[in-house]
Amino acid sequence: MKHDQDQIRTGADMPLHSKAATGRSSSVNARLLLVEDHDVNQILIQAMTRKLGYETELAADGTEAVAKVTRSKSEDIPYDLVLMDIQMPFMDGYEATRIIRASGISAENLPIIAVTANAFGDDIRSCLEAGMQSHISKPVDISNLQTVLQQWTKPRKPHRTERPAPASRKDFDDALFERYQTRRRDAISSIVSFVQKGTFSDGESLQIREKLHKLAGTAAMFGDRKLGNHARLIEDGLQQWEISERPQKMRSALQQLLEAA
Repeated sequence: MKHDQDQIRTGADMPLHSKAATGRSSSVNARLLLVEDHDVNQILIQAMTRKLGYETELAADGTEAVAKVTRSKSEDIPYDLVLMDIQMPFMDGYEATRIIRASGISAENLPIIAVTANAFGDDIRSCLEAGMQSHISKPVDISNLQTVLQQWTKPRKPHRTERPAPASRKDFDDALFERYQTRRRDAISSIVSFVQKGTFSDGESLQIREKLHKLAGTAAMFGDRKLGNHARLIEDGLQQWEISERPQKMRSALQQLLEAA
């Protein structure tokens, strides 16, 4: 894992071309594409990038990301950087990145940064092998986001030197907080039903892992760090446990999750 992290750090030395200025405002640091399927994360990360002075467009999955990157290049208004979620429906972040690189768009011209709740050595290695340059862990911290964006973009105005304040509950409007609460209730209800049903098939486990993955990526941003940590542990467990182990382990894990909630 250290080797993977060293690769990411030293990658900052790669020279990045300045992007074409046609039709682009000089009042923003750079133009980003955020690729993210979870609505709460879409709003949160876009709010962070705006706060840091970046213009950010949204793609909801890898297929849309490839289309937008291709179109922006053909229209000569390319993005300066892509923030790429990994686990998405239709096309994941790995495949989208491979297609973008295969189209002739190099890392020098368009850095792609993974945004993932999984930051283990194998996950980082997979990101690098797909053609990404670095990663940001979920839940996204605005200071870490600022550091990575400054490292991998060429600004059109001087980078701000002060560190942004960490996000807190007061930074979120009531509608966003209620949306998170709805997603939170839905995830917990689905996990309870999964355990009560008791079949623990691979297909059902995959669906629950997807809900746990999204919960783990957002919970800490709303003060539910312990809940997010438990969600991530169960997500990892469901990937590793044999079917015969799942009933006992899931009942125990559910109890801890409900206590954290």
